[in-house]
Amino acid sequence: MHRYAGEPLRESCRIALISSDALGNFVVATPLLAMIKARYPASRVTYFSGVRVAELACASSLVDKFVPLSLHKMKGAALKPVDEFDLVINLESTEWAQDLTTKLSKATSSVVGPCRGLAINEDAQGVLSQDPDWTEADLAHRHPILETGFISEIFARLAYFTGPVPRYVISQETPNLEIPDVLISMSASRTDKLWPTESWAEVLGAMQRRGFSVGLLGADPKAQGQYWHGVHTEDAVIARGLVEDLRGKLTLPEVTGALAKCRLALTLDNGILHLAASTQTPIVGLFRPRFHRLWAPPVTTLQVISPDDGLPVEAIPGTAVLEAVNRVL
Repeated sequence: MHRYAGEPLRESCRIALISSDALGNFVVATPLLAMIKARYPASRVTYFSGVRVAELACASSLVDKFVPLSLHKMKGAALKPVDEFDLVINLESTEWAQDLTTKLSKATSSVVGPCRGLAINEDAQGVLSQDPDWTEADLAHRHPILETGFISEIFARLAYFTGPVPRYVISQETPNLEIPDVLISMSASRTDKLWPTESWAEVLGAMQRRGFSVGLLGADPKAQGQYWHGVHTEDAVIARGLVEDLRGKLTLPEVTGALAKCRLALTLDNGILHLAASTQTPIVGLFRPRFHRLWAPPVTTLQVISPDDGLPVEAIPGTAVLEAVNRVL
């Protein structure tokens, strides 16, 4: 195996893409997948990730084969025989992803991303890949191959794709239910992304008094605590009658379809935000300081709300969120 440096691949190339088991990570990878398919229409792309993204990956026109990785496989168990790949793209720095990259790479394979025992290219892409902080405000200035500091563009440039980075590409299905005016998402993969119960109650109460219906999106409550934080806040606003509980009632393509039909999406920095950004629906998104530079989709429909540097998300006042909501509603 060797480092890829942008050399042309055969028209019917086979490409492996490795990403973490997170909805947002799949969504932000779709611009790269779209660029692959645009350059190599006859390519066959195999997507390696966890079961949480299976519905999105299997429904995607950009993915030819999805290989679900259970947690024990992610941590190094042997894989069944897979295709031989011309190019292996690893979007993760974790040990399991680097191990998998090595296992999928044959002698003739080209590799993009972290891989054990493979030196980094001494070029602009190599320098970018080794930058210790992609959330710095001057990232694009320091790396001229970038136009923005957005994660999807970074992935594309590290894989040696040039030109405009397309929008997210996500399959949609309209759910068979009445879609509320506002759809919200209150859970996240990290506790430092969460917003306090009383702040949510303040904003939701104001919307309720104005006559707007609100639906809560998320995983089935029985599975919620396995991967996400915030279930107690969700249960609290449900108990107060401030939202309709839609958790676990929709497939992920149906979630995207519902987001496309509602008037507003109000969400933390999580997978739901990125699904909403694949639609034309206005979004109010709550981000940790600095991280919006890397993870906020560069779409005109998104209003980013973030506290000052050094302050947590919980410091965002309800009044600031209400002002953003009122600009839409």
